[in-house]
Amino acid sequence: MTIEYPPPDARLVDRARIVRSLPARDVLHVASGGHRDECDIAAAAAPEIERLAALPALDYERERKQVASRLGIRVRELDRLARARRHTDAAVTHGRAVMFAELEPWPGPVDGRELLDALSLNVHRRVVMADHAADTAALWVLHTHLLDCFDVSPRLAITSPEKGCGKTTLLDVLAHLVSRPLFAANVTPAAVFRVIETHRPTLLIDEADTFLPENDELRGVLNSGHRRGGSVIRTVGDEHEPRAFATYAACAIALIDALPGTLADRSVTIALRRRRPDEAIEAFRSDRTGPLDALARQAARWAADHADRVQETDPAMPAGVYNRVADNWRPLLAIADVAGGHWPQRARRAAMCDRGGRRRRVRPRHAARGYPGDFRRAGHGSADFGRVGRGADRYGGPALGGMAGRPANHRQRPCQTLGAVRHWPGDDPRGQCDPTRLSAHPIRRRMATLFAGCRI
Repeated sequence: MTIEYPPPDARLVDRARIVRSLPARDVLHVASGGHRDECDIAAAAAPEIERLAALPALDYERERKQVASRLGIRVRELDRLARARRHTDAAVTHGRAVMFAELEPWPGPVDGRELLDALSLNVHRRVVMADHAADTAALWVLHTHLLDCFDVSPRLAITSPEKGCGKTTLLDVLAHLVSRPLFAANVTPAAVFRVIETHRPTLLIDEADTFLPENDELRGVLNSGHRRGGSVIRTVGDEHEPRAFATYAACAIALIDALPGTLADRSVTIALRRRRPDEAIEAFRSDRTGPLDALARQAARWAADHADRVQETDPAMPAGVYNRVADNWRPLLAIADVAGGHWPQRARRAAMCDRGGRRRRVRPRHAARGYPGDFRRAGHGSADFGRVGRGADRYGGPALGGMAGRPANHRQRPCQTLGAVRHWPGDDPRGQCDPTRLSAHPIRRRMATLFAGCRI
């Protein structure tokens, strides 16, 4: 026997009672006259639920218990139905669904050497970078189409010392070359692991310097996605059931300065700089991406044809590339070895350049504070301070005068160089500041007091 709820016949009111509900189907099981039947509470009580969903929060709180009792359902079930109705009404304010166009592979066979040449050239002609950096980008693009062949997916760190160096442009170019691109200028940890679990896109994260360094949880999620099988555990639903969400996916991160240490160790790096006036590049036009889209289709075809060979390849590492750096470069070198031609040599040159560029500047906490006076006057133009300029330039910081070996510039503030200074004038060979070896100049005495007993 099937009845509506509330029952159309008043004689059934006392004989019909709710046994249990199925939230997934908005169905109530009803026992009536010895029979177990079903009725659609969402359809029967739709006008009342719609009215409740439109109420302000305070009015809804006042009425929810009475309405639930009148409808004969639990308060929690009424809350769920009203919440679902609000979400339906406000769908236009909740963004748009994440969708990916299916990439149609190139119809004919593709030569791997020519494909990598074209990828490197098209990246290089639109963004100013070193030759080995363009080769790194080309190999990384192809690895996004072969993600199932590898146990590690290196993060692609796109760094620059300042704005205006082409980081966003490079991400725009990569978005037309990689598999299933998802561009985001800001992202939360939950959004990352949920979209990876559902779609496993290639994440292209821009402006990471504005939110990533202080977000420990997001760094942990991105770190775990470096290896196949990486996941995070979250509880879901009213019963708080533990569920695992996959995090293994390709990811490119663009930011000013360097990535946090744990992410940098899981990355291959493309270091950009600002273009000089005499350097000509081809402007990226979003309405003229036909050549890039064609290369993406060719990459998909080459990946489908050579996936087995790439998976079976165990490339030899160049001298000095080991541990985590070797893990990062193994997928890219395997692709280069299968492509053949000059690419095995070019890929290993890029790996050596990436390994050699991993010396990072550590900025001490006091580096953000300015100090009175300036080093030029304090040092009286001594050779010691020329050495400071060379050290700063060598370790990636702004050298005094801007070039190694030039005299110190009295216009520069002390805080510009403290993060890169290795030895202070008058230091002993162990790096300890020795005030007795400094002159009697008052500013130098002040500096000796500040740095006494400290390593810089």
